[in-house]
Amino acid sequence: FGQKISLTSRLELTAYEPASLWNDSIVLIEADGFKILNLNDAGLNRRVAMLVGPVDVVASAFTPGASGYPLTWRHVDRPRQEEILNRACTGMLEMLRQAVQLYGCSFLLPYAGHFALWHPIHRRYLDRMRKNTLGNVKEALMSEPVEVIDLLPGESWRPTEKQIERKWPKRDQLSSLDHQKRYLDRTFDPDLFLNHHAEETPTREEID
Repeated sequence: FGQKISLTSRLELTAYEPASLWNDSIVLIEADGFKILNLNDAGLNRRVAMLVGPVDVVASAFTPGASGYPLTWRHVDRPRQEEILNRACTGMLEMLRQAVQLYGCSFLLPYAGHFALWHPIHRRYLDRMRKNTLGNVKEALMSEPVEVIDLLPGESWRPTEKQIERKWPKRDQLSSLDHQKRYLDRTFDPDLFLNHHAEETPTREEID
């Protein structure tokens, strides 16, 4: 941690240890002096901000994690589950606002959050999940002095040319629940799933 690694004469990486309950490293990418700070799953870190700031870009998750929690918790009733989900979404947007202020970035790249629960037995969780969209991020940071780079998977951004190459013509439909369900039903491959997951749940005796 903290040691700069030169990949080429124009590209350097420095990893920093997180200081939160999240456990991934913070990574600073320097490309010809252009600084990109990847905070995905690492949270905020004021010590690192003092070492690296200001940066040009902060890259981060923009919505709560890719799982069914707390919808799978049996000891929490539905209203409480909804409250937890809504607070998690609001908290993520607030973290992004604080990151913009803390690291003094000119651009925010909300890139980690384009996910959905794939297996058909998870559809009942998909119906009730709450996720931020790129539109939510832009709205939440409207008053901050930062440009939100709202890329979707497969798209590209050229900051030196101030140009974004778009791939998705119907962007607004991608976050709709009906669209997601149709996509998941079309792409789910049961044979592929069984290649990577056990067909039967092991018993407690087998685990022990």
